[in-house]
Amino acid sequence: MYLKKYTIDMLKRYVLLTIGLLISAGAMATIRFVREDGYPKTGAWSAFTWEDACRDLQAVIDYSGEGDSIFIAEGVYTPAFANYQSYLIHKGLKIYGGFKVGETLDLRRWKEAPAVLDGRFPNGTSNHVIIALDINSKVPLLLDGLTIRNGFAKDTIKTDNVREIAAGYGGGLYSESSTVQLNNVIFSGNDGDYGGGALYMKKSSFELTNVTFNRNTAGVSGAAVFSDASSYKIVNSLFYDNTTLPQVAGGGDGILAVRTGSKSEFFINCTFADNTGSLLHFEKVSSLDVLGNPTFQNCIIKVPEADRTKDLITSSDWGPRNVNTCTFQHSLTNYPLLGINRKNTRNLTGIDSLLLTDNYVPDENSSAINHGNSEFVQGFAEDLAGNERVQKKYVDIGAYETSYKGVISLYFNATRELSSAQNADSLAYGDTVFIWHDGLETFRAQVEGSSFADEEYISVFNSSSDYAAYQGFGSKNIIHVDKINRDDRDGKVRIKVFVTVNGEGEEDNWRIKRLDNVDLEEIILEFKTVQRELSVKIITGGAGNTPYVELGNMIGDKRLEMGIDFYAYWETPADPDRPQKVTIGFANDNYATLVKNVVFVSPDAFQSKKYNEPDPVIAFTSVPAADNFKWEGVLSREKGESTGSYEYVLESLSIKKSIGEDDYVLAMGYKSPRFDIVKSDPEIIWPAKAMVVFGQKLSMATLTAIANVAGDFSFEDSDIVPRLSDSETTEYTYIFTPTDKANYSTLKIKLKVKIIKNDTSLSSLTVSGFSLFPRFSPNRTQYGVLVGKNIKTVSIDAVPGDPTSEIIGRGTQSLYADRQTFSIKVTAESDSTQTYTILVTTDPKDMEQFNITGNEIVQAGLKVYPTVTTGTIYIETADVNTPEVKLYDLTGRLLFGKRENTIDLSAYPKGLYLLQVDGQTIKVTKR
Repeated sequence: MYLKKYTIDMLKRYVLLTIGLLISAGAMATIRFVREDGYPKTGAWSAFTWEDACRDLQAVIDYSGEGDSIFIAEGVYTPAFANYQSYLIHKGLKIYGGFKVGETLDLRRWKEAPAVLDGRFPNGTSNHVIIALDINSKVPLLLDGLTIRNGFAKDTIKTDNVREIAAGYGGGLYSESSTVQLNNVIFSGNDGDYGGGALYMKKSSFELTNVTFNRNTAGVSGAAVFSDASSYKIVNSLFYDNTTLPQVAGGGDGILAVRTGSKSEFFINCTFADNTGSLLHFEKVSSLDVLGNPTFQNCIIKVPEADRTKDLITSSDWGPRNVNTCTFQHSLTNYPLLGINRKNTRNLTGIDSLLLTDNYVPDENSSAINHGNSEFVQGFAEDLAGNERVQKKYVDIGAYETSYKGVISLYFNATRELSSAQNADSLAYGDTVFIWHDGLETFRAQVEGSSFADEEYISVFNSSSDYAAYQGFGSKNIIHVDKINRDDRDGKVRIKVFVTVNGEGEEDNWRIKRLDNVDLEEIILEFKTVQRELSVKIITGGAGNTPYVELGNMIGDKRLEMGIDFYAYWETPADPDRPQKVTIGFANDNYATLVKNVVFVSPDAFQSKKYNEPDPVIAFTSVPAADNFKWEGVLSREKGESTGSYEYVLESLSIKKSIGEDDYVLAMGYKSPRFDIVKSDPEIIWPAKAMVVFGQKLSMATLTAIANVAGDFSFEDSDIVPRLSDSETTEYTYIFTPTDKANYSTLKIKLKVKIIKNDTSLSSLTVSGFSLFPRFSPNRTQYGVLVGKNIKTVSIDAVPGDPTSEIIGRGTQSLYADRQTFSIKVTAESDSTQTYTILVTTDPKDMEQFNITGNEIVQAGLKVYPTVTTGTIYIETADVNTPEVKLYDLTGRLLFGKRENTIDLSAYPKGLYLLQVDGQTIKVTKR
C-alpha cells in the first residue's frame, strides 16, 4: 500500500468538497475509485481519484449516493473474510470494472484489465457475491465490465439483520424488487443449491447485454438464470458449459428457469452451447399460476447429441409447457423439432453441424451467417466481442458477428435408398436426384432415370427457367438456376446445373457452396448408365407352355439391348440346378436366351482396418447365395498406408470343378468396392489419479502418462482451479492428442484429482506466561517476548492453520543467553514451508523493532499499547471480550466507532487523538 500525506489544507479541501457534493447531489453525480492496493475502508469517503482510491468496495458502495459512479481497477475483490458475506447494494449506482489505474471510462479496455468479484476467499465462501434490493426503476443499478465468480447460494441469510434472503438462489447475483442493467459481465463458476446458479431475479426487471455465463451450476432449475415473477431482455450473450442437475423428486431442469408471474422474457442474438440440462424450465407454484411466453430471436441453440431426442423445454407438475409455448424466430439449432406454434418463423432446425469454432464463433461455412433478422438488433451497435453488429446487409445469428458472406448450401438427394445415387455417382431406373438448398423456401432441380424402352436413359427436367430461393425473412430472390445441360462421354452421362447469386448487390452478401463446403457456380453430376441388382422371375404360360421371364431389374455395365444372351437360372420347376433354355420376351421379335446359371460375386462394401494393422481377409457376397462355391483370389489395394479410402481390384476367381463349372458363369458385380483405413487408437498407460496443490490450476497437476506414439497430454479444462471439496471425488477429462492426428485417434478418460493443501500458516502462537509482541497474526512471522533475567526456560505452543501441516520447534526451550531466537517451522502437505521466529530477550530495547517501546497504559483491567505509534494500536481487556472503541480528534469530532481489538491510524494525519474504550479515555499519538 502507498502512504498518503495529509495536511491541514488538504483536510479543509476534502471537507469543502464533501459539503459541496452534498449540496449539489441532485445536480451532479460523484465518482469514487477502488483499487486492490488502496486505502482501507476509512478512506472510502475521500476516494475521489485513482490516487486516493479505497480497497474496500462495500465501504465505497455505502458512502456513494444514488446515481453515483464507482470505477474498479483490475484485480480480485472479495466481499469479506468470513462466510456468508456479500456485496450489498440498496441504491441505483453505476459500477464499472476493468480499468488500468489512471484510465478514464472512454479509454477502458475491460477484458484486458479484469475486475473480478470473487465469492471464494481463504476463510470461506460468500452466500451470493452481490445482493441487490429495492432499487428504484428511475435510477437502476448498472454493472459494467465485471467478472462475478465462485458465488454459492445455500443457506437462508439476513441482510443488515433485517431482510431475509431465500435459501439456495442466486450464487452470483441475487436481486429482489430491483431494476438492473448488466453490460459486459461474465458469470463463471457460480452455484445455486436450488436455482439461479449465476443470476436470480425476484420481482425485478433486467436488461443484459454482452453477458457470458459459463460453468455455473444449479441443483434443481436454472443453472444460469432463474426468473421469479420478473421480466428481462438478454442480448448478444453466450451460455456455455452450464449444468443443471436435478436433486429432488419431480425436480426441474433447464439452463434457464421461469417461475410464476414472469411475463416478459426475450433472448436476442444469444448462443447456447455445450450445456447440460434442457434449454428452459417452467416452474409453477400452483395450477392457477400464469407464466409468460419466452421468445428466442436470432439465437443459436446447440444441443448435445445425446439430448436431441429429449425435451428442449421442460415444466413442473402443473404443465404442460413445451416448445409450443415458446417463440423461436430466425434461430439456428441442431434440435430437430421446435414445435408448431404459429409464431415460430424462419428457423433452421435439425442442422447436423452448426459449424462453430471452439469459441462459438460461426466459421465461414456456417448457416448462422446472414440468416438473422436485422430488425431484432436495432439499437445494438456491437456483438459480444465488441465488433460491429451488422457487417453485411443481414445480421448473423448468435452472439458473434462475422465479416463472411452468407452461404447457401446445395445438396443432392435421391427418392430411393441407393447409396450410389445419394453420392450422385449412379442413377437407376425410376430414381430422381433432387438438388436442394438449406434456405427456407422451395428450390429444386430434377434429374430422372428413364424406362428401358426409352431411347434416353437419363433425362433432365427443368420445368421453369428460373428457380429461386429466398432470403430468411424476406421474399427477395437470392439464387438463380440459369440452365441445366447434359453431356454424354466416356460411357457416362454428365449433368451440369449452372447456379448464380442474383439481386441488387446480393453478390456481396452471399456465396453458394456444396455440402462439402466447396464454393461453386455450377453443379456437375456424373452418372453411370442404369444399374440394378439382378431380379429375374420365370413364368410358364402361353401357347405350348412356353416359359417367359418377368424382368424386374438388371445389373451390368451397359444397357440391356434386344437380342443378346441374358444369363439366369430357372426358379421353377422343382429342380433349380437343371439348366434351362428360356425365351425372354421384350418385344414380339426380340429374344434373349438362357443357356447357363449365373453367379454374381462382389466383395462386401464398407470393409476396413485400422492404421498400421495387418490386412483382414476380404469378405465376398454372391447373388444368388452359393455356399458351395470357393473363390481363389485376392483384392489388391493400391499402394499407401495412410488413412483414407482405397479401391480394390479383383485379380482372380475360380470355382471347384467338382460341382460342374461348365454349368455356371461367374461374373463380377458392377460395384467397384473401396477399402477404408481408419484411425488407430494409441496405446496409453493412463495415470490412476493426479495431484495438484490447492489454489493451482489443473494445468499444474502432477501425474505420469505414457503413450506409444508422439502427442500431448492435457486436461480439457486446464484453467480450472479445483476446490478442496472436489479432492478425489470430482472427475476431470484428461486428453491425449496425438501429433499424427490423421492416423491416430484422440483419446479421453475421466480422472480424479487429489488436492494437496499448501497452508503454511499458524492459527495461534503463544509463549506460556508471557505476552507476544506484537499480537499474533497468521500473516506476521516475527515476534518478541520480554522475560526476566531469572527465567531459564520458556514453553512455546503453536497450532497450524491446516491440521495436515507439520510443525517443528514448539515445546519447552532452554534459555542460555539474555537474547535468544527460536524458530517454528511449518511444512504443508505440498512440502511448502514457512518459518516463524520469536526473539526472547531480557532487554526492553530489543522490543523496539516490533513497534513496542514500552509506552503502554494499563488501567482498570484495560491494556492499550503502544500509545505512540505510526500505525496500529492494540487493545486488551481483562474479560477477553471485544471492547467498544471510539476515536475523537481534539475538536471532539467522532472519527471511528466500532467493536474492535485493533485501531489502524496509518491513514490519519499526525497528531494527538482521544481513544475511548469501554468508558475510559486515553490519549494516543500518531507520529
